[in-house]
Amino acid sequence: MEIGTSVVLLAKGAEEIRAILSVIAISKGLRAHGKFLMNYSEDELNEIESKIALSTSTGKSVLQKQPTCGIESSSDKSSWANQTMNNDLAFNPLGGLLDGTLSACDFGVMEHGFAPHGRDYRFVIQDSMCGDPGTYELVFRHVVDLKYMTRVGDAAWQTSWSDEFTDYSKWQAAGEPEGYVFGTEWSLAYPGIEIPTSSAEAQSWSERLQRQMYSATIETDRFTISLIFSDVRHRKLSGETGTVRQSVIHL
Repeated sequence: MEIGTSVVLLAKGAEEIRAILSVIAISKGLRAHGKFLMNYSEDELNEIESKIALSTSTGKSVLQKQPTCGIESSSDKSSWANQTMNNDLAFNPLGGLLDGTLSACDFGVMEHGFAPHGRDYRFVIQDSMCGDPGTYELVFRHVVDLKYMTRVGDAAWQTSWSDEFTDYSKWQAAGEPEGYVFGTEWSLAYPGIEIPTSSAEAQSWSERLQRQMYSATIETDRFTISLIFSDVRHRKLSGETGTVRQSVIHL
């Protein structure tokens, strides 16, 4: 077993500690526990605990089933996308890479952004858990829609607003103040890659462009990015995994 012990012992901020505990929980098979640690702050967990206690005493359920979303098709119009795309998970080219070629989670996102021509979106990842560990380039082609959202909590944003949090050496020189350190310049993919079983947006774009389009989401401790794309290509850049190995446990 390998673990970045120094990272665990030096962790100060609540966000960083939760992220490390989440990785440990996942490595031991406790994925649900890991997800709660990653997604909810201490105050939010306390609130959930209070609601559960209330539901136990009143007999009313705290959790409500979410409505299912779908697309209604007119009976007299044949949809091109309906004819060619019945299940995003079955056809999605990204799914073919998650058979051991690349990991679905626990990889490091080292870089990401649009290619200079603006059509494709590129990730550089370190994957120490896949069949052939190393640094990979993952390119989503013909990206027609992209949504970005932070996963850094509100409280962490407030304490990490100043520029020393974007530069690791300046953050250290400032006495390592508590907050979210953007200056690590990478983030850990968890829950990682999600391929929806169906996507209304991908279906809509397929109809508009008369070409097969797909959807996927990549979620790290720092951000969530959702894309609509036509294809994905990957290539190995090197065997380097040193950064991510400091934070991921290998059993």
